[in-house]
Amino acid sequence: TMIWVKNSTALPNMQYMIYDVNGKTIQPVQPLQNGQIEVAGLPAGTYVLVFYQQNRVVESKQVIIK
Repeated sequence: TMIWVKNSTALPNMQYMIYDVNGKTIQPVQPLQNGQIEVAGLPAGTYVLVFYQQNRVVESKQVIIK
C-alpha cells in the first residue's frame, strides 16, 4: 500500500518520518522518492506523517491506515 504525496508537499530533498499517535517513531527519517511512501508493513491504525526539509518540519498530516 502506498501513500501518494501531492506536489505542494513533495519538495526537493524532502524527507519524512512516521509516528504513532503516542509519538513513538514507527519509521525513521526516509527520503521521499517519487512522491510515494510505502506503508504496506504498517498495521491498521492512525499515524502522524511528518515531512522535513533541511532538518525543519515543513508539514505534518494525520494518516489513517485501514
